[in-house]
Amino acid sequence: MPHKLNTIFFLLCSAVFLAMPALGFAALLPNGEPLLIIANPENPKPFDTVTARVESFRFDVSRSVITWYVNGKKTASGIGKTQISFSAGGGGKETTVEVVAQSETSGVFNQTLVFRPADVALLWEADTYTPPFYQGKALASSAARIKITAFPEFTDSSGRAVSPRNLVYQWQVDGSNLPNQSGYGARTITVTGARIYRDTEISVEVSSVDRSIVAQKILIIPSTDPKLVLYENHPLEGVKYSQALSSSFSLSEPEVSIRAEPYFFSDIGTLDYGWFLNNEPVTVDRNEWNNITLRQESGSAGVSRVSLDVRGISGIRGRILQNAAAALLIYFGGQGAGAGGFFGQ
Repeated sequence: MPHKLNTIFFLLCSAVFLAMPALGFAALLPNGEPLLIIANPENPKPFDTVTARVESFRFDVSRSVITWYVNGKKTASGIGKTQISFSAGGGGKETTVEVVAQSETSGVFNQTLVFRPADVALLWEADTYTPPFYQGKALASSAARIKITAFPEFTDSSGRAVSPRNLVYQWQVDGSNLPNQSGYGARTITVTGARIYRDTEISVEVSSVDRSIVAQKILIIPSTDPKLVLYENHPLEGVKYSQALSSSFSLSEPEVSIRAEPYFFSDIGTLDYGWFLNNEPVTVDRNEWNNITLRQESGSAGVSRVSLDVRGISGIRGRILQNAAAALLIYFGGQGAGAGGFFGQ
């Protein structure tokens, strides 16, 4: 019997709750106001087009006379005029949106929303190796360390730029909060990137201490395969970095030295490597692992295939997926189709 009484009591309570008038739900709105302005985007950048929509849990706004004001100027009015669009101002310039709703059954209500546009840029840098002569960006390979820095463009009400050190940063990586790297002045973070075949999503919300200015940004960082590029290391001219070797090379000298340059590996000091000549292993100096010299046997002619396989062996999970390979066909001794004719070191 007590079990049945508890069940009846629960059902009665549920019925009372469901029977409550709609007026009770107005308390769900901010500050108990019966009107709510919903803006998209919520935190606009300078000169963004903003769509504002009014809602109410107290009365039917679609049957009410809705009047909109932007910076004190009447911009739209009419029955059921629940939405408008307008342009945000420049950086730090306030835009005030007011809506007045006149309901025949509930009276007149108003709500105001103030925008102060701001923006933030995100720049990232992967901690991966690139040769000294390389002028491009170091890309993020599997599980590479990545540094991201926020560059906010905030202007206060007096038109002065707000220092990035005086703002609050809330960081996320792949949807997960980074509380230990977020907070006041925390404009730079370091994360481990995604494993190969995935992207890393970085998001940040930057705000003034009083949250009167807010900006958000999302950054997608792709995971890139490391690369090996082969160059001729000429005995007089040095490494010909201006022109990488393609899939084949014609030898006109008794020997050739080839240099391999790795790109986008996390730690070249922990790489496992292997040179091969016609699929047979070739031993090279460990301290000069990315160099090989091939000498032509006297009177031989034909084509040989030289190749290099490199992979990461770091204990960090995911970096073992950092690997690359390169191969080159070398034609020597004039015309010929035979294999062999080289020995390497």
